[in-house]
Amino acid sequence: MQVAIAGSVVGYLSTSSRFSERLSARAMAAASAGLRDAQIRISRDRTYGELSDTYSFAVGSDTVEVTVSRVADDSNGVYIYTVSSIGSALARQKRLVGTIFINQANGLLELKSVEEETIN
Repeated sequence: MQVAIAGSVVGYLSTSSRFSERLSARAMAAASAGLRDAQIRISRDRTYGELSDTYSFAVGSDTVEVTVSRVADDSNGVYIYTVSSIGSALARQKRLVGTIFINQANGLLELKSVEEETIN
């Protein structure tokens, strides 16, 4: 009897853990999609993000909220964009923060960094 109960507890925890991992992966995929979407918006319009902009959209059954802000570094001739993308899959959330540089003269876009940050 005790072996059967222990077996079902282990089975439940194993299934629960896999489901949690899938939700985390889906949330990360949504956050990544938000970062890529912001890159596209920025590449199409260099003035995008002059004023901080926040928008959201669905990725399948998951959601993503993206915040874009921009500062000008005139001494180096670049616009520096900060993109924060929070992907949500049910109760799981993942945040990616990217830094994008755009050359003011020729419009060359360069993704400088992407980091996963914890959500409080």
